[in-house]
Amino acid sequence: MDHEMQAKRRRDAALLNYPHSRTDRALRPRFCLYRSNGELFFVNHTDETLDWVANGSVGGFIDADGDPVATTDAQTRYEQVLPGEGVLIDVFDDLFDCDLYIASTITVASAVSGVLQFHCADKGGAHGRVLLWQDGFVSPQVRMEVLTEDRNSK
Repeated sequence: MDHEMQAKRRRDAALLNYPHSRTDRALRPRFCLYRSNGELFFVNHTDETLDWVANGSVGGFIDADGDPVATTDAQTRYEQVLPGEGVLIDVFDDLFDCDLYIASTITVASAVSGVLQFHCADKGGAHGRVLLWQDGFVSPQVRMEVLTEDRNSK
């Protein structure tokens, strides 16, 4: 995780693909994660520009002696995330990180939603998934907290 990550923004059709797990195929995501070639992007599927998006992640594994070992925390923050835009929030090495349990916390501030925080943990790091659907449904592998209705809170 966090293998010399540089800030990166993308706007292309590949980012708008997402795993559709709902019976109503007309439903669309508000926010999702997209992973490709070890890069994990947060994707804004809404029609609004998000005030900011921040990510923090930490991982861990059990060493050969059976002792728990924690990895370093990676943090990124982007201002003004546009509709349809993806921002790079973490980088994984598919070989070296495959045995790590990595927890990601993604915080989103917007005029419509206030400040929301999403938590997910996966072996090998987060994978592509919808975080929040347009109808307010939170995907089962994700925990969401409403931190505040005031989007200017840091």
